[in-house]
Amino acid sequence: MGMYKAAISMGVATVIALILMIIVVTSMTSLVTKIVSENPYTGKEKVQWEVEYHRLCSQLMEEVAGGGKCDPNEIGTEIKENGKERWYTLTEIGSKLEIPEESIKDQCCKEKNEIGYSEKSSGGQYKKCNGSCKKSCDESEIEINGTECEKFGKICCRKLPNAFSSIGVAFCLDTHPEDFKTEKHIKKAVQALKEFGAKFIRIDLNWKDVEPERNKYNEKEWEWYRHLIKTFKKNGIKTILVIGVKARAPDWAKTLKDENFKEFLNILYDFSKEVGKRLGDLVDYYQLSDEENTLAHEWFSSSEEPEAYYVMYHGLLNGDKNGKVITIINPFGSGEWKDVAKIMKNKKAGESIKIIAPDPYPGVWEPFASSDQGVKNLCKDINDPSHPFYGKIGGIMETGCCGIVGDQSTWIKNNIPKMIKAIKECNQKEKYKIKIFCYYDLFTGDMNFGLIDENTLKEKKAYYVLLKCVKTGKC
Repeated sequence: MGMYKAAISMGVATVIALILMIIVVTSMTSLVTKIVSENPYTGKEKVQWEVEYHRLCSQLMEEVAGGGKCDPNEIGTEIKENGKERWYTLTEIGSKLEIPEESIKDQCCKEKNEIGYSEKSSGGQYKKCNGSCKKSCDESEIEINGTECEKFGKICCRKLPNAFSSIGVAFCLDTHPEDFKTEKHIKKAVQALKEFGAKFIRIDLNWKDVEPERNKYNEKEWEWYRHLIKTFKKNGIKTILVIGVKARAPDWAKTLKDENFKEFLNILYDFSKEVGKRLGDLVDYYQLSDEENTLAHEWFSSSEEPEAYYVMYHGLLNGDKNGKVITIINPFGSGEWKDVAKIMKNKKAGESIKIIAPDPYPGVWEPFASSDQGVKNLCKDINDPSHPFYGKIGGIMETGCCGIVGDQSTWIKNNIPKMIKAIKECNQKEKYKIKIFCYYDLFTGDMNFGLIDENTLKEKKAYYVLLKCVKTGKC
């Protein structure tokens, strides 16, 4: 009886499988017919082949090879045939799907998935994209100029080569303006950022240097910041600029803040507007103040914070001629950030802050925090409709080791892979995701903190340990 039932079950399963196969083939035929009949392009315009490449690729692989893998960086599809790997060219794919060969040739930018490229334009002035042609790149990609994509008014976006970009996260390194003692330091920073595949660098703006006296600006200092940030931009590196930090404010501003907060807000607005006006064309994100939930860094009381964030945000917005400002706050710790949550309930604060990016330091200044505690708490909060962080972009603005507490290389091995894993799980499961991850610090003179010795410009052991972690996700 058991064998009889099993036979019947197998028969039913076979019939169901055949029905499903007919449905898939029918839907493919319908899709192909739609693509061919609705393709409005002729001649050279046919390079803009409007086909959902991954969708067609997946269907083809399921039918032809019983499953396979689409590679977005090549023309063709990697499959296993008779135990070997080979490529199906787009022409072959077109033939199997009955799509005219001329509509596949020289394909570059597709309107939907935008995967693939042509070798070069007829004039030879463009090179292949080897990535995705888009209107703008996301946090985990870098812009590549001079490619075929520019023929269509788009840019070539290529995934940065590290474990973070593979999960949709931009890797970032933190440092401070005083670390750039010479042009050699700037050159070394660019070299390191490129080696790590970093998308961002985070640096502070010294208010006391650019406006040492009220309404009296130091033009030489402003020009130095423009030179620094422009150098990063030319090398494909975006900048997170930190403003409104007590330790970097001029004495006259600190005194005014203590004596007349309302008047201080006016000058904070004016300063922020000046930053937007002078640097807005170069800066990508702004961090407002620094770890305001700690006694070491706090400048504003809980009642003052929303007002300070509001005037900084609107000052930047009104100064930046591009009219687009993305702002960050970085509460210290791995959670639960209850005081920060109360502040974010305030409408002015909530509207002024776009990214919540805490500074977890497990095993360093948080001896009892687990490696991934900060990531998990952040992911939970930005996806909890009842939480003030809900709907914000997530990030990690600082994490690292160690000073005199422990060994930096060991800390990296024990903590970074667990953080990457937790971010990956968050970004795969949740609607609102963690998009930025910054490691602190690039330059220091401390033997057991930072990645490069600021005096000798030599990489420390931890540099290479972290590099392997970032590149592979394994330490």
